[in-house]
Amino acid sequence: MRVILREDIPKLGEAGEVVTVKRGYARNYLIPNKLALEATEGNLKTFKDINRAREARSEKERGVAEVTAQKLAAVRIVIPVEIGNEGQLYGSVTNQMIRDALAEDGIEIERRLIQLASPIKELGTFDVPIRLHRDVEPTIQVVVEGTDGETGSVDWEAAVEAEEVKEAAEELETEAAVVEATDADDAAVDEEVERVDHAAETEAEDAAVEEEE
Repeated sequence: MRVILREDIPKLGEAGEVVTVKRGYARNYLIPNKLALEATEGNLKTFKDINRAREARSEKERGVAEVTAQKLAAVRIVIPVEIGNEGQLYGSVTNQMIRDALAEDGIEIERRLIQLASPIKELGTFDVPIRLHRDVEPTIQVVVEGTDGETGSVDWEAAVEAEEVKEAAEELETEAAVVEATDADDAAVDEEVERVDHAAETEAEDAAVEEEE
């Protein structure tokens, strides 16, 4: 029996893929658990339209990402930090600080896109990837260098704590926005799939009635 997978299923296929399985497996497991739909002509058309819309949106996002990537290609930002007598940094360089430095150069990048594995805690030059799209990930150079202390006396422990609080607040705000946007997209897709489910069930019931007659 041919079915359309609604979710990725290990060793079987990916969401949207049409696969052939045993009728019992489809009727008793995949379809009841909303993991697949019967590959009827109507269902195939609906999923094709959904996938086309998703691909078009992804392609548009990729185009925007590639334009931004060109701007980032030659970017080299310098972040001055206070250092102790033995060369250790007071605090560390975070992706929020990198974001702020980019903004000063006129490049606005969401902090969550800056792929810093962990805060930088030493002087030097570092390559930091920016994940603009799943297929677009340029790298920028971040130079961390010491200052001569002209900024005066600073409570670095308090400054680091404030930075962490700021990052946590922005992280929650960003995640909330992403979840809201994702939920909106998922709701639209789920609504369409639910409609297809209902149509498929009605078709199956009609077929059963015809067999009984």
